[in-house]
Amino acid sequence: MTHRTTQATTAASGYASPPFAVSVTRAGPSTWFVEVQGELDIATGPILREHLEAHKTPSEANGHPLNVIYTLPELEFMDSTGLHTLLTAVDGLAPETITIREPSRQVRRLLELVGLDSMIEEPRHS
Repeated sequence: MTHRTTQATTAASGYASPPFAVSVTRAGPSTWFVEVQGELDIATGPILREHLEAHKTPSEANGHPLNVIYTLPELEFMDSTGLHTLLTAVDGLAPETITIREPSRQVRRLLELVGLDSMIEEPRHS
C-alpha cells in the first residue's frame, strides 16, 4: 500500500519553500519504505510526523517492531530539526532499524557531520 502527500509551505516572511512530498510504501507487516522530497526542516517536520503517525496500525501503536527505510535522493535540504524529526517521526513504534538510502549530497554531509553516516546503506555492486 502506497500513500503520497505533497504540500508546499509558506513561512511568515512570505517565502514559499519547495514542495514537500512524503511517500510511504509498506512491505509486509513490519517494514516501511519512506521517500521524502523537498526540504525537511522546522516547517515541514510536523508534516512528516503526522503523515507517518497516520499510517500506524493498532499493533504498531503498541510497539510492534518496525524497520524504516528512508529514500532521500530528492531531499534538497535538511537541518538539525529535520534530522531530529527523521529519527523520531515514528515514536511509539520502537523501530529496530532506521536505514537511509540514496541520500542527496547535502543530506549525506549532514549525516557525516553528526556521526550518523553508518545509517546510510551503500549500493551493492555485483
